[in-house]
Amino acid sequence: MLDPLFEATSKLDPDLTKIYLQTRIADALWEYDEPRARSRFEAALRTCELLKVDFPGPDSRSQFRGDVLDAIKQHDPNWAKKLALDHWQSAKKQEPDMWTLLLLIDLDTQLAIQILRREIDSNTTSWLERDLTRLRAKDVVQADELFTYALLAAARRSKRSSETFRELFNYVFPSKTENYLGFDLASDKSPARPELITRFLAFGCEALIREANQIEQESRKHNAVGERSGMGYMEVQLWLPFFDRYAAECAAKIRPRWDEAILSLRGGKEHIRQTKLMFGPMSKEDALRDAKATKDLMEQMALYMRAINLAADEGNFDEALSILKTTAEAKVSADLEVRILVKAAKSAIAIDDADAAYRYINNLDDLRTRTELSCDIARMLHQRKDSLRAIQVLNEALEYARKAADNWERPHAILQLANAATLLEAERGFEVVNQAIEGLNNAKSSAQLFDFDNNLGLLARLNLDRALSLAAKLNDNENRLKARIAVCRGVLCKQ
Repeated sequence: MLDPLFEATSKLDPDLTKIYLQTRIADALWEYDEPRARSRFEAALRTCELLKVDFPGPDSRSQFRGDVLDAIKQHDPNWAKKLALDHWQSAKKQEPDMWTLLLLIDLDTQLAIQILRREIDSNTTSWLERDLTRLRAKDVVQADELFTYALLAAARRSKRSSETFRELFNYVFPSKTENYLGFDLASDKSPARPELITRFLAFGCEALIREANQIEQESRKHNAVGERSGMGYMEVQLWLPFFDRYAAECAAKIRPRWDEAILSLRGGKEHIRQTKLMFGPMSKEDALRDAKATKDLMEQMALYMRAINLAADEGNFDEALSILKTTAEAKVSADLEVRILVKAAKSAIAIDDADAAYRYINNLDDLRTRTELSCDIARMLHQRKDSLRAIQVLNEALEYARKAADNWERPHAILQLANAATLLEAERGFEVVNQAIEGLNNAKSSAQLFDFDNNLGLLARLNLDRALSLAAKLNDNENRLKARIAVCRGVLCKQ
């Protein structure tokens, strides 16, 4: 089944889609015909080299080559390592690209550490926090040692120490949102050892004090709040709660020093007031009180947003939405309502409260978000053995999707619902996939590739011919290839 599909990929232009399809075919073949699978992987690697790179930044060929090597690694780690090292040598570069380095962290940890130490010494590291996090999953002791080594090197250089603190912050306090707001001090736990947290914050304290000193020195030439001082002060306000929690003596040094440095600048007093309005310690009640008292509309909007977010952070979503409705005159962003509704629905799903989750998603207009949450609710109900209600939720979500705008988002949503329907009832899964394919064929714009693994791939195990027949109905060549490969993988890769 897979040979004709691989032959069909040869007619595609060399791009990510071709690499992806060739890699998936090779992966599925490995257990049944290893020599042929190896040749397919090699073809995918050759396709990577044919990619055109027309934009600045990291060479995309390296990333896609890394994806292929990751797939090979699952079957033959030694071969993946040899291919990676051979490519690095042929590139004649002193250090490997970031994707090769990630692979080496998994396959040759000691070599990867040697490379990272060289990069730290020469101050040429990029994505160090990501590399350290990958290494920690492999060997936490060596990752922490390398982290400490990076701190010591940054302290010796001193000029970039505040940047290093910023770059490595998420290694100590991993964030769900890739910024400082994504770690909840009230509920999240740092994976770092207490002594490592202490060492990191002590480093950060010295770095931030040094940064404040430099800002004050520069004020003799430019005596006004600028980008460096203004953004720096806001970042410090986001970091201070971490110092308050884990290194209070450091917080007691950083807070007054930065206030002093910013106050020395023209406009500094107002900048401090506005920054603390947005990021400083404040209760929901204080925010509401001050919002009602102020006559400044911009300040009022900021305070209401603080109150709404604080209520949502406490899990009081209905109260947050109530405040939002009563503050329309403050022109609070409509996006905030969507964020609260999504957070509320996810929280309800997490505690197995289908009624509340369903109530929240019914106020969402965004098709993609509403569909994802509907699927989550249906799966939750299915796990509770309430299949009738799960199907009811999916049916209502389908009806909503059918009424959506006629573009690629509608069939994408229906295909997502097919994933959930397949888990609930095979016949319903086939029906919904068929609806999605009809929508894809009729969509006015469909420049997207879709995922068929969790619908046709699973359904193929129950009725191969019917799954193949549905895949063949797709008009778009690349999506048809992807669907047919998903069907084959569904039968061959049953894990």
